[in-house]
Amino acid sequence: MTHVAPAPHEFKANLNFVKHGLSPYWALSSLLIDQYDGYADELEFQLQGEMWEVRFSYNSGGIAPRLSDPINSETLLEPKVHLSGDGERKADYHIRPRFAGMQTPDGDRINTPFDRGSMPDEGVNVRIQGSNLEHDEYAQLLPQAIRRLANEAGNGFNPKYIQPRNIHETSNCDEYERYARLRRSMNQKVIGTGGVLQKLHHLLVDQEGVKYSLDVDNEDVVGKMHKLPLRRSAARELPVGNRGKQIKSYLLKNPNSVDETDSTYHPKFGVLFRKSLNGSTVPWSDLDDLRRELDETIINLLYWSGVPTDPDHTTFVPDDHFDAVAHNGPTLRLFDDPTPQLEASQDALLIRQLRELTDSDMEHLRAMTDGGQMHYEEVVGEAETSVSTLYRTLQRCDALLESDNGVVRWRSKKMRQDIKAVCERVEDTVEAAADSAARLMGMDPQQLREKGSAFQSWLNRYGAELIENDHEISQSAHIKVEAVLSRYRSGSGEFIGKVLDYLEVCWAKAGFDKPLDGTLVEYNTGSGYEEIRIGSFKDQRIR
Repeated sequence: MTHVAPAPHEFKANLNFVKHGLSPYWALSSLLIDQYDGYADELEFQLQGEMWEVRFSYNSGGIAPRLSDPINSETLLEPKVHLSGDGERKADYHIRPRFAGMQTPDGDRINTPFDRGSMPDEGVNVRIQGSNLEHDEYAQLLPQAIRRLANEAGNGFNPKYIQPRNIHETSNCDEYERYARLRRSMNQKVIGTGGVLQKLHHLLVDQEGVKYSLDVDNEDVVGKMHKLPLRRSAARELPVGNRGKQIKSYLLKNPNSVDETDSTYHPKFGVLFRKSLNGSTVPWSDLDDLRRELDETIINLLYWSGVPTDPDHTTFVPDDHFDAVAHNGPTLRLFDDPTPQLEASQDALLIRQLRELTDSDMEHLRAMTDGGQMHYEEVVGEAETSVSTLYRTLQRCDALLESDNGVVRWRSKKMRQDIKAVCERVEDTVEAAADSAARLMGMDPQQLREKGSAFQSWLNRYGAELIENDHEISQSAHIKVEAVLSRYRSGSGEFIGKVLDYLEVCWAKAGFDKPLDGTLVEYNTGSGYEEIRIGSFKDQRIR
């Protein structure tokens, strides 16, 4: 299947060079000061077949020179090379000296990787910030630009100093964004009600470990800016990689400044890797893998939104840097939409939790349904209970609620909405499920509590219920399981065969009159329901 090729956008990285120590730094500093008097602009060089405007300058920096350094200044200057190419293709290079034991002029220690025993004592760091270039272009353009600056001044510069092949393994990337430009009409499928951003926010963003929420700005026009940052804990719920990412759909800052004939009238849809969402950078050597992950995330989010992913200009709008052509690199994988399974898992969790609630638990949950969070004193006051009772509720309902510094909040917005719906429909449901199970099995509810606690625990654990036959009293039972189970031992969910083995033990302990053989078990696969009858050939083959 052919997919559109996303394009690069924002990029930030660090390149470290150690093979020649500080020699590249001293050579570049000498070129800048001695040949260009510290500044040069309005230079134009052809690099890799493209014309680039070049600016050569420096920052004063904050690194104190060593006594042995050939410089009479409080700080070491830090050369900068700025490149501007076609359209918005830009690359900023900030070249900084690195050596063990660096200090500020005030004597404060500056920690760098060069303080580690495994690193050489000296080297050069190049801080890169740019846009609309592929990541390998940044490493290729810098040595070419420096060599042209040296040639322009009639000087030489060792071509081996800052070559891509000499990039050290500690080099890394902390921001990388890729994007496609969608027509506004198509973008509504992504950002609108029921779109993939809303669904992911609804199911993931309030889970433990995720601190952000969907940021929506429709002030000037619908779709001006929609951002959904997902930390690794949330991103791992998606099948496309496990790195934390920010999903973005955005228009110009002044979206009404252009009309439909301008490509920028239509929004960019991008995915951004950011260090702050992961707690770590990506090694430079892994950037091909990161690029593929970002591209696959874009394509799959569009696919899950019902947006065609082939390079059709009725869907995508070419701009100066996004060509809207077919992807020709390694195959981009398509995955099934995970949101139905995520929702099914949360539904099963909710069912299991509801079956274990006390009356006071329900009062606390009912008090919490009007908002996402409340102070514990407000919850107790609203429910007319005590702090100790609320504490026990928080222990029992830890899958639904969490408490931090006296503030009680829902772990998931979906959980809050579903509980609110339950509270609106049913007032006295705490014992209803157990009573129904007892009646269907021909037992007194008290008898079930005394003898069938293991079976009731099985029902609770898997969000299961006994289904009543509307037409006649059946000699065999019908059990519906809401928890998502796997047909295979190696699947992502709990294996159905193991669950049935556990059911057999619990059934025997309960002493039911009805035999387990012949019982119909209907279980959730995440994409639908399957049936299996206990004792059948299918059951024996699975177990």
